[in-house]
Amino acid sequence: MQETIQERRLADRRGEGRRVEDIKLRLLEESLKELPRYFLAYSDPQKGVYSFFYSDLEDAESMMRALVDARVTTPVAALMSAPVGTVDARTPLAEATQRLRSTGVTGLVVVTGPEERPVGMFTQREALESTAHADHLPVDVMMSSRFITVHEITALHHAAAQAAATRARHVLVMEGKHLVGIVSGLDFAKAAAAAAAVGSHH
Repeated sequence: MQETIQERRLADRRGEGRRVEDIKLRLLEESLKELPRYFLAYSDPQKGVYSFFYSDLEDAESMMRALVDARVTTPVAALMSAPVGTVDARTPLAEATQRLRSTGVTGLVVVTGPEERPVGMFTQREALESTAHADHLPVDVMMSSRFITVHEITALHHAAAQAAATRARHVLVMEGKHLVGIVSGLDFAKAAAAAAAVGSHH
């Protein structure tokens, strides 16, 4: 059956749209290469979710060792991001994923009880992995437990040592029983880069 002019034009426009999206994705991938070597990008073009993880455990451990060896005494409160996005442990996966996207943060702290005690992390990684599960399941089914809690005055090198020992991906900053901030792997990477830069000038 011969293709009509209208159908051909429509196909051309669709092809053009795909080419534009391909170009956008290539540009994004190129820009992600500029991130510290401790991270690599993972993308889901259909969901438009992008996240950054340690490229391998050895790189993550070397980054933490650099902070410990440099004895960076800056308190974690100086690096933390605040306020912290949270989600109740009973929240359905679909709602938690939507909240993650709408807030524009890289991760939500999963909390429980009237005191909103931290029990896990729901990041873009878990959001991507949750696509294989039913949307109505609670977020605590997919949350990560790889986090530690520290007091806001804790020195960065102490937090890094704890994170390395437990292979934690996030450090939650507490003031008493209250969650006041979060330090991510990217924050640690920036601090490690700054420490290395200072060290190279001595």
